[in-house]
Amino acid sequence: MTIEEAREFASRWLPAWTGNDPEKLAAYYSDDVFYSDHFVPKGVKGKEQLLGHLRKMLGQNPDWIWTLIEAIPMEGGFLCKWLARIPIGNKVIECIGV
Repeated sequence: MTIEEAREFASRWLPAWTGNDPEKLAAYYSDDVFYSDHFVPKGVKGKEQLLGHLRKMLGQNPDWIWTLIEAIPMEGGFLCKWLARIPIGNKVIECIGV
């Protein structure tokens, strides 16, 4: 993957985390996806389980905003450095991660 390909993909995929549209986000994953995060450390398997998780997670966070800082190509994919703006009450928490 070139840096341009990584940026192009990330510029479409990362914003799909914004706006509470789990079907749009799940479309970026294969039917046999394995996904884990700190909410589901044992992970979910398959697109249907992923959709269930995304519906809950995005539904609880409809106003968060994810933006690309940098896409770094790697063998078999890329590393995505991102900025998340997460409203909590009357504050907005900003997190940078990969």
